[in-house]
Amino acid sequence: MRQVILNDDQKRIINIKPQGLMIIKGVAGSGKTTVAVERFARLLLDFMMFEERAVILGYTNSLTKYMNHLLEEKEIIGVERFEPKVIFDVFKEFFQREKIHNRITNENRKELVKPIYIDYKEKHKDSIIFQQDIDFVIEEFDFIQSNICHSVPGDINEELKQELEEYLSITRSGSKVRNLQEQSRRIIWEMYIDYLRLLKQRGIVDYPLYYKKALKLQLASMQKGTYQPEFKHMIIDEAQDLSKVQMNFLVNMWDQESEGSNLIIICDVAQRIYKNQYRWKEVGLEAVGHSYILRKNYRNTVEIAQAAAEVLRQDVEITKEEDFINPEFSLRHGAKPVMNHFNHWHMGEHKHDYSYEERNYIAKKIRYLLEEQNYHPADIVVVSLRNDSLRLIERTLAEWGIDAQIISGNRNLLCRNSVSLSTMHSIKGLEFPVVFIAEVNERLVGRSPLDREEFIEDNRTKLKLLYTSMTRAKELLFISSHSNNPSPFLSHEKIDYSLFSIAEGVKCRPFWDNAYYKDEHEKVRQWLITELVHTYGYSLEDISQEVEVSFGTRKGIADIIVYHRIGNQRLPFIVAEVKSRGITEGESQLYSYLSALASVMYGIRTNGNEIEFVKKSIDNGQVITKQVADLPEYSEISQDCLMIPTVTNSKLKVIYGSKYERNQAMYAVPVINYVSAGQCVYSQERDFDSVYIPEEFAKSDRIAAAYVKGDSMLDLGIEDGDVVLVKKQNYAENGEVGVFVLPYDEGYGTVCKKIRYDNGFARLISLNEAKSYEDIIVKDFQYIGKVVAIYKAEEKLGKSWGGISPFGVSVGK
Repeated sequence: MRQVILNDDQKRIINIKPQGLMIIKGVAGSGKTTVAVERFARLLLDFMMFEERAVILGYTNSLTKYMNHLLEEKEIIGVERFEPKVIFDVFKEFFQREKIHNRITNENRKELVKPIYIDYKEKHKDSIIFQQDIDFVIEEFDFIQSNICHSVPGDINEELKQELEEYLSITRSGSKVRNLQEQSRRIIWEMYIDYLRLLKQRGIVDYPLYYKKALKLQLASMQKGTYQPEFKHMIIDEAQDLSKVQMNFLVNMWDQESEGSNLIIICDVAQRIYKNQYRWKEVGLEAVGHSYILRKNYRNTVEIAQAAAEVLRQDVEITKEEDFINPEFSLRHGAKPVMNHFNHWHMGEHKHDYSYEERNYIAKKIRYLLEEQNYHPADIVVVSLRNDSLRLIERTLAEWGIDAQIISGNRNLLCRNSVSLSTMHSIKGLEFPVVFIAEVNERLVGRSPLDREEFIEDNRTKLKLLYTSMTRAKELLFISSHSNNPSPFLSHEKIDYSLFSIAEGVKCRPFWDNAYYKDEHEKVRQWLITELVHTYGYSLEDISQEVEVSFGTRKGIADIIVYHRIGNQRLPFIVAEVKSRGITEGESQLYSYLSALASVMYGIRTNGNEIEFVKKSIDNGQVITKQVADLPEYSEISQDCLMIPTVTNSKLKVIYGSKYERNQAMYAVPVINYVSAGQCVYSQERDFDSVYIPEEFAKSDRIAAAYVKGDSMLDLGIEDGDVVLVKKQNYAENGEVGVFVLPYDEGYGTVCKKIRYDNGFARLISLNEAKSYEDIIVKDFQYIGKVVAIYKAEEKLGKSWGGISPFGVSVGK
């Protein structure tokens, strides 16, 4: 049986004695579904009498089957009255008990509404309603059916009158409906009544009417005094996606008058993918004093969680919603999410197939993960918005010899020998070690411009779907798109590309299309040059393009050569072979350049979708190339570097103040604080002076400087009185040397240390073998950033500076 590790907040919720309502608000990855299953098991084992009933509800078939799988692992399953249920099945069973048969239509609702829409458009040509398309009218029908429900047994006209009055008076949110006046609402209401007549004539109901009809029957039974609540204990997972009508119905099924009863509602508004907004009081629940919050994301690595949060923050309205929770990240690190866009077509089945490259990229990656990285097929899921896309991916994977099955709807879930395929809607509540999100294309997943009024609501839904899909990944996340442009949510102008990578484990950011360059090859070359400068820290002055290289009597043109200065010499150090996207050759050309250029140590081969790094060595006069995970940064190979014996494979750039004049090749960085290199030193912000540093430290890297007090980082070359240059960032990678703000003496103190993560805690380590400084062990801290260089002045800066400051860094005593 699988052992479930729970934190204190989760244990408190699971083990608390049943006491009425509990609303659990949790961020993605905080263990909400696990808490629901563990709580359900606890209720069954410790608080249930044999004759009592309990139910755990999920919104989708896939989520419910997943909960069923977890309960099977706990060996609590097989009792019919205790099994997890899909919410739809609860309504279905209610109608069966009432001996009422409903024929739910499979017809396209747009086709049903179209004649009504055309008729009313002729009658009311000037109405603001018909400036919108037919989808707007259908959305209004959905709103009425999902949010407004009155029951007046025996008097349908009074019932409809009361519902109309509520519809006319209700305050709406959303750009399309905020200013919908009474006259327009009356026209929509008349159209809605005609739509109900049409459904009745055909003897059918649509899904929103199906749920509303159940609530009306339930309310009528309650008014007669004949209704009996079914469940003493209820757990409703993913409740943010339930309409007001659905939630009202389910709340009424809870026997809240029974002593020791328990209703647990689990939700996350950041994952709300349907337009359901209501307050708990509107469904008869008093949330004040009954809410529990799970803030920490334990599922995702820091890198995945940060990237998902970066994507979500594009819509500030989401963060303003009543139950929104800002996530906290775990201390678990991994590879950055990989992002790629494919824009070449392939001739297939007598037409241009734009998704061919993308599908084969996914298949190739999955095969590599299965054969080289020891992942199991059940560890991997491919997610897309459309079932049609999943079927194409399923076919492509089969061509690669990879078995895959769609898990959406009623299809198989968690097949132990297959890769899973899921829609974005069905993936909710599930988790996998590896997630591929395919076809994240413009127009399909978000439309530009994002703030255009008619796009806002749909864009918000698609953004939440993308965020939800991203947060399903526990270890690795791959996002891909094809055709003209990726989703506007993935635009280089909208999000921080430094949170993503072109390939797993690589610092290089994803390719982005610079419209200034028209030639595909040139687009890729200029992107790579930008990465060499911005991400890897090489100087633009040391990068040359289209360099002639001689191979004996033959000559070739290398796309990019990066030079390294040793003394007065400027020698080739890195050579790159660039291809247009969609072109994979270039290996032989790169090898030729590596052979011809004696001083070159590294080679790069890329087409903007994939990148490969090789390191050159000489064995018995033969050039040997070995693929390496990544390219070294400039600071790791610079001549003016100090080797750090205590930190494996780490170097820091050293800047000597006396060597540099204040000229155009420099820019000023203010020294704003003390940093302790030892015990924590109290901090309060104060500006001291500025240091001038080389332009290779790009301003976009947000470099800050801090005066060092202490000697605990001496093995790193940081002396008392030095200044450290810090690249500001939000998270610290394991083994990184950085600047940390810690609670200290009723205030805050700042230290410069090396970080190691250990069982949920952070260990901040000194680097001075001559002195025995104790590690500082903390659970929470604020990270200022990574130390990237040391500034050493002729005269110690501390002699002319007095006082203490908040970005003060102790390397202390």
